[in-house]
Amino acid sequence: MRNLFLITLVITLSACNALAPVERPLNSCSLTDSAKQSGGVLPNDVKEFNQCSYSCPNGQTKTNTQFGACAIFISQ
Repeated sequence: MRNLFLITLVITLSACNALAPVERPLNSCSLTDSAKQSGGVLPNDVKEFNQCSYSCPNGQTKTNTQFGACAIFISQ
């Protein structure tokens, strides 16, 4: 019975953390747009990556190219 209580507690806390809104870190740039790109260095070697655009508090726009999903926030 005690194990069942602990499992329920852990699942509840995990669900609350997953549903909680993400707070924007101070002095960070937030994601405004992302687009899938493809290309490669060698012929017939096509790799897919993301072109990420970020809006910063100081008015700058940053772009970042990376494999995988774009991060929600990046440091300025």
